[in-house]
Amino acid sequence: MATPQTRTQSFTDQLKLVLESSQDPAAIGHTSPLAAPYFLGNALHGIEPTPRSRGQALCDEITRAVESLWGGPLSPTGADMLDAAQSENDATGARYACLILELNYFKTRFRPAPRTQAEIYHDILHVSRPTHDRHLRAAVERLAAQLLQRLRPAVRAEQPIAPPTLVGRDSLLAEIAAQLRQGRSVSLTGPGGVGKTSLGAAVVDGWDSPAVFWYTLRPTLNDQAESLIFALGHFLHTQGASTLWRQLIADGGHIKDAGLALGLAISDLESLPCAPLLCFDEMDFLRPLTLDQPNLQHTQILEFLESLHSHTALLYMGQRAFWPSDDHHHLEGWALAQLAEWLTTQGIDYTPADLEGLYDYTGGNPRLAELCIAYFQTGVDTSIAAVLEHLPRFQALLPLWLRLERRLPAAERRILELLSVFRSAAPADVWLAPDMPARMNGGEPDTETQTAIQTVHDAFQQLLARRLVRLDGLGGVTLLPALREVVYGELPVERQEALHSAAAEIRAVRGEYTAAAYHLVRAGQPEAAVQLWYPHRADEIVRGEAGSATAIFSQISQRRLSTRRAKELALLRSELYTLLGESARVVDELSDIDWPADDIATPQAKLRLGQAQESQGQADRALELYGAGLDAVNNLLGQSAQLHVQRSYTYLRRREMDTAWREANLARFHAETMLGVVQDQRGDYATARAHYLCALDLAQSMNYAPGIAQTYHYLAMLHGRRLEMADALPYFEQSMQFYGQIGDRVQTEYVRGNLASAYIQARQFDLAVEPAQRALRFFQAMGNPFRFAQNASNLAEAHAELGNLAEAEHFAELVLNQEEPQSHPYALYTLGTVYKQRREWTRALAHYDQSRQMAEANDDTYLLAFAWRALGEVHAAAAAPDQARPPLDLALELFQRLNIDEEVRATRAILAEVSDSRPESTTQGVP
Repeated sequence: MATPQTRTQSFTDQLKLVLESSQDPAAIGHTSPLAAPYFLGNALHGIEPTPRSRGQALCDEITRAVESLWGGPLSPTGADMLDAAQSENDATGARYACLILELNYFKTRFRPAPRTQAEIYHDILHVSRPTHDRHLRAAVERLAAQLLQRLRPAVRAEQPIAPPTLVGRDSLLAEIAAQLRQGRSVSLTGPGGVGKTSLGAAVVDGWDSPAVFWYTLRPTLNDQAESLIFALGHFLHTQGASTLWRQLIADGGHIKDAGLALGLAISDLESLPCAPLLCFDEMDFLRPLTLDQPNLQHTQILEFLESLHSHTALLYMGQRAFWPSDDHHHLEGWALAQLAEWLTTQGIDYTPADLEGLYDYTGGNPRLAELCIAYFQTGVDTSIAAVLEHLPRFQALLPLWLRLERRLPAAERRILELLSVFRSAAPADVWLAPDMPARMNGGEPDTETQTAIQTVHDAFQQLLARRLVRLDGLGGVTLLPALREVVYGELPVERQEALHSAAAEIRAVRGEYTAAAYHLVRAGQPEAAVQLWYPHRADEIVRGEAGSATAIFSQISQRRLSTRRAKELALLRSELYTLLGESARVVDELSDIDWPADDIATPQAKLRLGQAQESQGQADRALELYGAGLDAVNNLLGQSAQLHVQRSYTYLRRREMDTAWREANLARFHAETMLGVVQDQRGDYATARAHYLCALDLAQSMNYAPGIAQTYHYLAMLHGRRLEMADALPYFEQSMQFYGQIGDRVQTEYVRGNLASAYIQARQFDLAVEPAQRALRFFQAMGNPFRFAQNASNLAEAHAELGNLAEAEHFAELVLNQEEPQSHPYALYTLGTVYKQRREWTRALAHYDQSRQMAEANDDTYLLAFAWRALGEVHAAAAAPDQARPPLDLALELFQRLNIDEEVRATRAILAEVSDSRPESTTQGVP
C-alpha cells in the first residue's frame, strides 16, 4: 500500500512488467491486471476466458500498438529495422522507439539476439548507457499512450444488473415499460433501499432494443453537464449516430456550445433505427441545497434533461421528484407476502414469528431486509428472531451496519473498507485474482503469502454471496451505495487516507489518471496528484474528464506544493478554466507566478495569459504577454543551437574535426530552418524562401538527407500557398525522392498528400486525384486515421468539383467515419456541394449549415466564409433571393477580412445576380 512518501505506480510501470514477460502470455494472464476483463474490455470478445488467452490478447494488442507507432508492419529483420529507424535521424522518433523496444523486450528480429544490454547500447545503437536508458523509458511511455488510446473506451459504460428475481413488482414493471415505449418520461421515486435501481435495471433488461443509456449521478465524478453530454455522445456514437460525438472530438472533449450539443443530441436520438431509452439514477444529487444558491452545473444538467422530453423515453430515479416528467410512480417497501416470497427465493428458513418480526423491523425495505439476512448468515444466531433481538429498536442503517461489521471476518471488513473509497466500479480482479501482485513482484508466492491470498479470495466470494458487493458484468465491482457511505463515514481519517492511497494505485496502474488523482488528493498527497495527472492532461481532457479534473484540482493549494508542481498546477488549472471560458480565473491563476525566460513552461503560460487578457478586452496587455512568450521561445531556441555549438566544441577538443564541423553546421541548419518557418507564418514569403534556401545549402554540404528532404518540402509548401505550382512541383518531387532514398515511406506519402492539397488550392482538381489516392491507400494500410481523413477529404473535394458526385459522396462519408475532427466540417461542406449539384436543396442546406456551425465553433474563418456563401447560393438556386442575401453579405464581409480578392469578386457577382432576380420569385425557397 502506498504511503504519502511513495511514488504512485503508473500504467507505464505496469506495462513495463508486461513487456518483461512478453514471451510468456500465460504468465501475463496470471499476473498482470492489464490482462483482466476490466482493462481489456472488448478486446476479449470471443476469446476463451483463460489466463493464457487473456495474456495473448494483451500481447496482440501491444503488437498492434507497436505497428501503429511504426506506421505499418514492422521490418522483417533487425538490420532493416535499424536502417529504417536510424534514417529518421531522431532518437525520439516513433520508429526508434519501436527499435529500442524490439531490442530490449520482443527480441524476434535480431539474429543472433543481443545477450546483454551492453551489446544493445554499445554495439548496435552506439550510445551511452544513460542515453539508452532514457530512450527506453521514453519508448515505453510512448507505447503506453498508444495502448491506452487503443483499449480504453472514451467512457466506461454503465450496465445495471437486473436482480435474479423481482419480487412483487411485476405489474408496476409492465406499466412503466408501456409508458416508456410511448416515448414518455417516467419518474420512479421512493425511500433509500426500496429497490428503485433494481426495478430500473429490470426495465432495461426487458427493453426492446440495445440502445439503452444508464447514467448514475455521482458528486464530483460526473455531476457536470460536460460529463453527461460527453457520455451521451459516446453512447450515441456506439449506436451509429455520431453527429454529437464528432463535434465533441472536434472541440477536444469540451462543450463549447451547449445549445449546439443539445441540438446534435436530439438529432442523433431521432436518427437511431431503434427506440432509445435514457436512464438517470441518483437524481437527488441534483437537488439544490438552497433555492437562492443553486449549483450551476446541476442546473445545466436539469435544463438539458428537460429539453430531451418528447424526443426520447426517459427514466428518472430518486427519492423525491423535483424534476418534471410525464408519469410518476412512488415505490413502497414489500408487503408481508412479498417479503415471505423473497425469503423463499433466498433459501432462508423462517417461522411466521420470524416473518412478522422481520417485517415489523424493516417496514418491508429490501435493503434493510438484505442486511438483516446478511447479519443472520454470519452464523452466530440460529434464528431470525434471535438476530432481531440484537438489533436496535428503530430502523437505521448505521446501527445495523455496526452490528454486522463486528460479526464479519477481518478480511471481509478490509475489502468493504477499500471498496467504500471508490466513487464508481472498482476492478474486480483486485480480489478475484489477488495473487497477481505477488506473482508479478516475485514469482510464486511462499506458503504464508498463498494462505493470505486464499483468504482474500474466499472473503470476496463470501461478500458476493451475502449480496454486500455486486459484479457489474464489465469486470468491475461495487459496494451497495448506501452501505458505501456508512462504511466510509465510520473510518478514521488516517484509515481513509491510507485506503485512498491504495485506490490511487489501483486506478493508476490501469491508466485511469483522473480517478487516481482524486484518490491521491483525498489521501493528502496533492503533489503526487499533480505529478501523475499533468503529463496526461491532454489525453484526459479529450476523454471528457475536464469537468471532473476541475473539481479535483481547484481544491489544491499551491502553497502545499513544490515550486515545480505549483507551476504545473497553475498551468493545468488555467487550461481547464480556459475550456470553461473563465478568463478572469486564468488571469488570477497565472499572474502571481514568476515565469522566467529560460523556463520551458513560460511560452505556454504567456500564451494562455495573453489570450485571457485579450478576451477581457486588454489588447495592449495581451500583446505585451505575447511578446514575452516569443522572447522565451527565442531564448529556448538559442539554447538548442547552443547545445549543438557546445557539442561541436567538445568534439573539437577531442580532435574529432569532421564531427565538430557537422555539429556546428547542424546548429546553423536548424536556426535557418526555424527562421524560415517564422517568416513563412508571418507571410513574409521572400524572406522565408531565402532562409529555406540557406538551410538547403547547409544540408546539402553535410549530405544530411533528412534535412534536404524536409527543406524541399517547406519550399514546396511555400510556393503551393502562393499558387505558384510551376515552382512548387519540382520541390515536391525532390522532397519525395529524398525521403524515398532514406526509406522514410511515411514522410514520402505525407508530402504526396500535401501535393494533392496544393493542386486543390490551385483548382487543378484533376491533377489532385492521383497523389491523393496513393497517399490514401498508404495511410489506410498503416492505420493512420488523421492522414487517411486528410486525403479522403481532398479526394471528396476534387471529385465534387469534377462532377463525380458518387465518388465525392463516398469519400466524404469515409471522412465522417473517422474520429478526426479537423476534416469533418470540410467533408460536410463537400456533401453540401454534392447535394447542391443534384438540386437536393434541403439536404444541401442542412450539410452546409452543419459545416458552418462547426466552422464557427472551431474559429475557422476561411471555411466559414465559403459556408455562408454556399448557403446563399442554395437559396438563390431555389429561387429565394431574399433568403440568399444575408448569408451572401456575411460571406462577402469575411472574404474582405481575409483579403481574398478573387473570392470577394466572385461573391459580389453572385450578389449582383441575386439582386437582378424578379421579386415574384422570393416566395419560393428551401424550408
